[in-house]
Amino acid sequence: MSRSRQPGPFCWLLVTLVLVHLAIALPAQADDAAATVAPPRYEFREEHDRNGIGKFYMGREIARVMGHQGIAWLERPTREREEKLTDLLDALDLKPGMVVADIGAGSGVISTLIARRVGDEGTVLAVDIQQEMLDALAIKCRRRGIENIEPVLGTNKSPKLKPGTVDLVVMVDVYHEFDFPYEMLSEIAAALKPGGRVAFVEYRKEDPRVPIKEVHKMSEAQVKKEASLPELGLEWIKTDGRLPRQHVVLFRKVGDGQNNSASIDDAWPQFRGPDGQGHVSSDNIPLEFGESENLTWKTAIPGTGWSSPVVLGDQIWMTTALDDGHSLRAVCVSRDDGSILHDVEVFTPAAPCPINTKNSHASPTPVVEPGRVYVHFGTMGTACLDTETGKILWKNESLVLDHKEGPGSSPVLYGDLLIVTCDGMDVQYVTALNKATGEPVWKTERSAPLHNRPDFCKAYATPLIVSIDGKDQLISPGAHQVHGYDPATGDELWHVRYFGFSNVPRPLFDSESERIYLCTGYLKPQLWAIDPHGEGNVSDTNVLWKVDKQVPGRPSPILVDGRIYFVHERGVATCVDAETGEIVWRDRMGGNYSASPIAVGNRIYFSSEEGKVTVIEATDEYRILAENQLDAALMASPAVAGDSLFLRTATHLYRFDAPADGRISARNDAAATTP
Repeated sequence: MSRSRQPGPFCWLLVTLVLVHLAIALPAQADDAAATVAPPRYEFREEHDRNGIGKFYMGREIARVMGHQGIAWLERPTREREEKLTDLLDALDLKPGMVVADIGAGSGVISTLIARRVGDEGTVLAVDIQQEMLDALAIKCRRRGIENIEPVLGTNKSPKLKPGTVDLVVMVDVYHEFDFPYEMLSEIAAALKPGGRVAFVEYRKEDPRVPIKEVHKMSEAQVKKEASLPELGLEWIKTDGRLPRQHVVLFRKVGDGQNNSASIDDAWPQFRGPDGQGHVSSDNIPLEFGESENLTWKTAIPGTGWSSPVVLGDQIWMTTALDDGHSLRAVCVSRDDGSILHDVEVFTPAAPCPINTKNSHASPTPVVEPGRVYVHFGTMGTACLDTETGKILWKNESLVLDHKEGPGSSPVLYGDLLIVTCDGMDVQYVTALNKATGEPVWKTERSAPLHNRPDFCKAYATPLIVSIDGKDQLISPGAHQVHGYDPATGDELWHVRYFGFSNVPRPLFDSESERIYLCTGYLKPQLWAIDPHGEGNVSDTNVLWKVDKQVPGRPSPILVDGRIYFVHERGVATCVDAETGEIVWRDRMGGNYSASPIAVGNRIYFSSEEGKVTVIEATDEYRILAENQLDAALMASPAVAGDSLFLRTATHLYRFDAPADGRISARNDAAATTP
């Protein structure tokens, strides 16, 4: 992984190591092909450049790795004149306090320069696969008194970086040497924070005057080709050409369900939106709408499914079931005009699982990221599809359980993991699949005692990923217990016990107070406030307050400006003080409810099973702002992307937009009828 410079004779010392890499890589790629049912990712040729390893990726040959014997080359006194490292630092736009990963750090020439720029509050993660390089770096840091560089021993497939923690990844003359560029770049992308950047610094292949062996150069087009794979979620920003021999090709992370602010406004990638809690960033969502009012388009969706729509780019994805659950499908609709772009049969179970009259065979909401959509039908299967072609990339039918009432919990993405909840009458666990292959990565059984009645052991809640004290936690409600897990490993951090099962609502999280709010489930749901700090069983110490009347068993609550709003499935609405649990108001909204609400500024939208959307004001008095009626039942929760509202009824998908003049409300508005 160390940076390559003009290769010298010492590189031949690594021939034996390279042959070992080749021997390992061949069966590994065969395994990859079997897992993904796709052509081999890498090609091996007997005739190749003598400075390469004979392994090709996306049309280019991978170069030999420089060994630690080449430290003198890395630290040559002419390097600043030849490569203008000072200008490189300017091109990277470094800021104090940043976390920067220097991949292929070698003896630390670049790492030490970056360390000065990010300052004492920043951190440089110096990654290399050779301990000798890191040892040389450690000596250098001690001599110079540098304390903000952390050495990381990686492998030829992994930089060993924690997902979602890095502001900038820098690779100076090293990416072209990766034995497994796809695997490495996948983990690098996962390590970036939303909006984080990755810089490919490579000798320009386009320029024959650059005095470097051809296999150690990369063209801008080749870098873009390899870094723009949809599943990576990387977007090209610019190519900086200020250096005399290299170009700096910069990409930004835009995918993975925790999108940067530019993407949040224009995407709804998972159940309950970008933050998983129903909050909408745009205020320009129509207040009033109907079968002919503020309607942009309306499209019939075949079959039956209560999964919410998810939106990314021009695509809206959802799942549906035909033939009484014997045909489980993924449907994609054009955001622009409502036309159906894909209708893919994913699973054909011979004996679909039984469902409750309030449920469907296609209730879990998909999760979408650039190039990939992940669909889940509970015990009947989980799959990944290519969003451009609709092709099924992998299937997993091994997560078998007895739902009794049908599937309910939606999957969530975390880095390169797809996390799935499996709380049935017979088994109760949470598992993470490799999102590239569908293969299991970790599995954690529920630890707290369960009821002796199997019917009281099932649950249907979707977990929520939050940050507690700067560390990620997976908040996962199950029957009689809620757990905080490490989403990267599945390790249990803490749990709280209660009496409740068949949980459906997704938890809430207040990032300011770092509190969790959740509904405990049937037989008598309660709303609990929980402090998620601590270890082990914190049931007796970390429950802050409880509300025990008119708490929903199906719709999720929503948190707005220190108040929690919710509606019982039989139509009683409540507002609770999030700090104390005291009831602020309670009133009868009417109707029956399964869908979860959304918050648009100071407006909250509640969708009923009778097809009515009631909009109330988020305030300390119960006040209805609008009531909007559609022709069929609303079981699926709403989605919003940009300034558009998407509602899925039992029969159709609707898109609503505010009037062209920008007014949110046109109903009973005299100006609207004025010539």
